[in-house]
Amino acid sequence: MIRWARIATLLAALAAVAVIVFDVDPARDLSLAGRALRAGDLDQALRLGSRALYLGSLDQQGQYQARELRAQAALGLGNRGFALAELDRALALRPDSGSGLLLRGRIKLAGGDAAGALQDMDRGLALLAPPGRPLTAGLAAALVQRGLARLALGQMSAAGQDADLAVRLNPRLAQARYLRSRVLDAQGRPAQALQEIEAAFALMQKSPFSTLYLSPEGQEMTRWLVEMRRKNKVDLLRPAPRPPAGR
Repeated sequence: MIRWARIATLLAALAAVAVIVFDVDPARDLSLAGRALRAGDLDQALRLGSRALYLGSLDQQGQYQARELRAQAALGLGNRGFALAELDRALALRPDSGSGLLLRGRIKLAGGDAAGALQDMDRGLALLAPPGRPLTAGLAAALVQRGLARLALGQMSAAGQDADLAVRLNPRLAQARYLRSRVLDAQGRPAQALQEIEAAFALMQKSPFSTLYLSPEGQEMTRWLVEMRRKNKVDLLRPAPRPPAGR
């Protein structure tokens, strides 16, 4: 017991030294990491999140935030294995985190585990929008991800419902139009599918265009636009239409 007490004291002292020597401020680092993540500077977000986690003195909530942030940055950098492991650690701290469950579902979907993704996304949405509480525009992106999981599992009707609801909640969300296009094509309606992906691409060219356009998500939407134009035998290079007003 005395030995472990000495080790704990030593670790606390080392953390204190790190704060002095390296000017570590965990709260500040987490805030700066969040800004870097939103700006698309994923390496910086990962570095600052790691510094806050390992060199700072964070409470349980702070540790959760740091791990979720690190997972988001790792996912953006294409390191799904690390992102999933980090989300597992984060959810061990806060099993009832709706945002964490949605993010883990997104990671599982990217890795091909549509069934596991759908389970996490259903739980996450239920926590963030329990019965009696209306869905908000902020959850439209989560509905898109759940719709893609349902589509991968062949649940066409449910995927279409998620697509329609996401478009209603946020008509200017390009990903919602993309999902609707995927559903329409799977239903054998390629002409309507083309209209929706054209609308999605037009929306993608709006701010923040560069962030979405250069992301794996944006690249997939571009690939799907080309595929739908080929399927409908239209000019591959014609300009995208103006963004829709919403419907």
